[in-house]
Amino acid sequence: MTTTASAEFLARVEQQFGALSVVLAQGDAAALAAASLGLQNLLTDWAQWLQASGAHLTEPAMRTRIGVLVKGMQVLRQELSRRAAYVDQALRVVLPTPAASTYAAPRSTYGTVVPQSGAFRVLAA
Repeated sequence: MTTTASAEFLARVEQQFGALSVVLAQGDAAALAAASLGLQNLLTDWAQWLQASGAHLTEPAMRTRIGVLVKGMQVLRQELSRRAAYVDQALRVVLPTPAASTYAAPRSTYGTVVPQSGAFRVLAA
């Protein structure tokens, strides 16, 4: 009974993972957030069920399927990183920010540090 139920959970996780992969390829941020949340909730439910039922994933076929999912998660994470870098680069092109000048002169003397003259009147050691 527990093996069948666990296999059903794993099949649902694989289905949700496939949906998440498709949404990531489409680039829809709202759908990506919804699919990610759905996968997270499903994995949480599965972990809670495994803990409550005392079931163990000892079958080699189940371990292989889980290994494939783990490798797929790593690929999705890399793809998300690439997409984030792409979005950051696009934002820099669309909304460039001026470079902050390190040695710019203050515009006003109010609220700034008084410039030093460089002359020392007393030198103590």
